[in-house]
Amino acid sequence: LDRFCKDVIAPLLRVNELRSQGVTLHLLLEAERQQIPDVPAVYFVQPTTANIERIAQDAAQSLYDAMHINFATSISSRLLEQLAVGVIKANAVRRIAKLYDEYLSFIALEPSLFSLGLPDCYLNLNDPAAKDIQIEVKLAAGSCSSRWCCMPS
Repeated sequence: LDRFCKDVIAPLLRVNELRSQGVTLHLLLEAERQQIPDVPAVYFVQPTTANIERIAQDAAQSLYDAMHINFATSISSRLLEQLAVGVIKANAVRRIAKLYDEYLSFIALEPSLFSLGLPDCYLNLNDPAAKDIQIEVKLAAGSCSSRWCCMPS
């Protein structure tokens, strides 16, 4: 988990619920972690350069037997290539078991209520002085374009 994805799952799952699903340990990606052989790992992170570098480093160090990588949004070709180059250089391709784009970069607070997790987002969307192009630029900068696919019309 990175910090953003931790906020995504925090209102949805409690520690005891994670344990009932077989998750025995959950750590932030930037935390120092020790090797746990013969154990698969599930990553849920944003597709950022820093996260890609850390995942490739984890694969190179053989921290886990298998890595199931879930990105909160779609991963760009550039970052996917960066991950591929990193694991190939480390001769750790076999460690990557699965890779998914999840489109889950929002925080579900209730069944019909979610947060974009973006500072001042409500103000930006509802500012009467803002022009459409200004709103679109601010939303694109906050990478929330994938959220629009789940909004009812």
